[in-house]
Amino acid sequence: MRKVIVTGGHGKLGRACVQDLIDHGYDVLVFDSTPSPSHLRRRSVQIDLSDFGQTLDAFLSLDSHPGQVDAVVHLAAIPAPGRQSDARTYQNNTACSFNVFHAARRAGVKNIVFASSETVLGLPFDTPPPYVPVDEEYEPRPETTYSLGKVMDKTLARHLCRQNPELKMYGLRFSNVMEIGDYAAFPDFDNDVRQRKWNL
Repeated sequence: MRKVIVTGGHGKLGRACVQDLIDHGYDVLVFDSTPSPSHLRRRSVQIDLSDFGQTLDAFLSLDSHPGQVDAVVHLAAIPAPGRQSDARTYQNNTACSFNVFHAARRAGVKNIVFASSETVLGLPFDTPPPYVPVDEEYEPRPETTYSLGKVMDKTLARHLCRQNPELKMYGLRFSNVMEIGDYAAFPDFDNDVRQRKWNL
C-alpha cells in the first residue's frame, strides 16, 4: 500500500482528496493545523506547517506512522484572498509551501502535487488581460497577495525540480471548489452574475 501525506486534509478540497485516496486503496496521513474529525483521528497529525522544525520532524520521524512516504498532496493554505490580512496570507502560504516541499525532499519523496489557483491568471480581471482567450502560454499576472504566493510556489517547484531531475511536482490550478451542498445556492447566482466574476 502506497503512503500519501495530504496537508490541509481537513479543508474543503482536502476532505474530498483524502476520501478519494482512501477509496483507491492508499495509506493516507493528514497533516493539518486543525483538530482531526473523529473518523480521521488515527490518520491525522495536528501540526503547524509554517514551522519548519515541526514539518521536518513529522516527515522524518512519526513513530505512529512508520514507513516511506511515496507522495505528498499539499493543499494546506489560507484558501483565498480576503480571509485574513494580505501579509498573513502571503507569509503563511509561502512558508507552508517551502517547508512542505523542503521537508518532503529531505524525506526522499519524489512525487508532489500542490494546489495552485485560477487567481494566478489575474482573476477577476479588473485589470484586463493582454489577450483572450487565456491559454497555456499565458504568463501569470497575480493581482492579490494570495495569487502572488501561488506564483511563488510554482517558481519554487520549478527550481527544485531543476536541482533534482528525479523530483516530479505538479501544480493544479483549482477553480471554484464546491461540495455537493453548495450547489443549492447556484440558482441565486442568476440574480446578479457579477457576484460570480471571480470564476469567469
